[in-house]
Amino acid sequence: MIKWGIIGAGNIARRFAEGLLLDKDSVLYAAGGRSMEKLRKFTESYPAEKLYTSFDELLADPQVYAVYIALPHGMHCEWTCRALEAGKAVLCEKPAAMSEAEVRKMTETAAANNVLFMEAMKCRFLPAYIQLKKEIGEGLIGEIKEVEASFCFEMPKEAYGNTYHTRSPEGGALADTGCYCLSWICDYLKGEYTVEKTYANLWQNIETYVQSSLRFENGKGIVEAGFDRKKYGAVLRGEYGEVRLANVQRPDGYIVVKDGIEKKIEIPYENDFLCEISHFTELLKAGKKESDLMPFADSVRIAAVSDAVRRSFTEYDMADLAVLEKQEELLRYETFGRKEAEELGQILVETDHEYDRGIVVDIVSEENGEVLFRQIMPDKSEKNLVYTEMKRKAMLKCGHSSVWSFVASRIPETGYTDVMSGGAFPIRLKDGTHTASVLVSGLHEGKDHEIIIRAVSRQLGIDDVPVFRKALI
Repeated sequence: MIKWGIIGAGNIARRFAEGLLLDKDSVLYAAGGRSMEKLRKFTESYPAEKLYTSFDELLADPQVYAVYIALPHGMHCEWTCRALEAGKAVLCEKPAAMSEAEVRKMTETAAANNVLFMEAMKCRFLPAYIQLKKEIGEGLIGEIKEVEASFCFEMPKEAYGNTYHTRSPEGGALADTGCYCLSWICDYLKGEYTVEKTYANLWQNIETYVQSSLRFENGKGIVEAGFDRKKYGAVLRGEYGEVRLANVQRPDGYIVVKDGIEKKIEIPYENDFLCEISHFTELLKAGKKESDLMPFADSVRIAAVSDAVRRSFTEYDMADLAVLEKQEELLRYETFGRKEAEELGQILVETDHEYDRGIVVDIVSEENGEVLFRQIMPDKSEKNLVYTEMKRKAMLKCGHSSVWSFVASRIPETGYTDVMSGGAFPIRLKDGTHTASVLVSGLHEGKDHEIIIRAVSRQLGIDDVPVFRKALI
């Protein structure tokens, strides 16, 4: 019988302990938490022989054979490494850690101490995941070309700042739910990767929403995670069909679509934590030090891709400003009056059909302040015009698109401090005259700027305008 110690006594620890009760080879022996009161409450439902308010004391207990790390994400690396150094097998709750460097340290520590370590990436141990992986390997839908995975839920606004999910350094939707999405993506898409385009919303420098498109050697991956909306599921697109899943975290089946015919496969499970626990205990009994379902390399790669996505909404440089300035340089008009404004406005309205919400469009003459085109879509109001005017003022002050001010404010060497999001773009003539401004509000996540660039490019018939690939908050 394997004697387990749990470090952490929160909600995730309770769910793990419930799964532990179902495993025939395991017993909860010790629990570690911040207070004895919390631990006693925990053991009312999940009895343990030993209770520790010191994690070090739990790790020093010779009866503890395996440890489950159920701490906030930012503490995973430290306590995993301490447990491994104490000779304990470690099952660490996802994400393994907050960076590739931390995960590498964990796997290297496991190898150096010859102790089993595994990231508890729950989805990979469920029978539906395992069966699907086998079938796709056998050619179910041919070679995988694209994996799109979403896991978003609505966190109450009052919880912001009151849970580690929305506090630095361990907070953010990418780490919390996005790691499941990246696990699917990294399991099917191989080789080197680049970030093609990212959107993000931040709250006190913590991403509450992120969507990022990545290009791998054998296909495209799209990860979407958030605390501000409900959206779940994944689609694996292959050469001659696709597989749809309703849940990336706890899949209990999938739908195969080929030749327009849908086939539903149901593969239920008893308890999601039990699946990963049973796999882990089997590894222990076999004397293995690494999982074949969740190997070290996969944990490292998921963290590395996560790092790359995160950099695309936290780090900016002068090359990013150059892209925005190049857009303004290329997108210039011979003439621009009411006729061109109305045409551009209609293109914006048409293009907005490709997005998930409406917009307000204002096109204003900078010669006399006249509104050349205005449209307020049904899900927007005149309040949005206040935002467009704020963006316009920022644009006029910096002499570039309003998003230029945001990016410049994130680059210390510019000395620029005013911050404004995207949605105001200068309409210039070939001689450089700023003759009008196109203003958009409503899409958020940097898409206000994107839709303007798409519409102006289309009107001018210019195809080679550089895309700004990083997130515009």
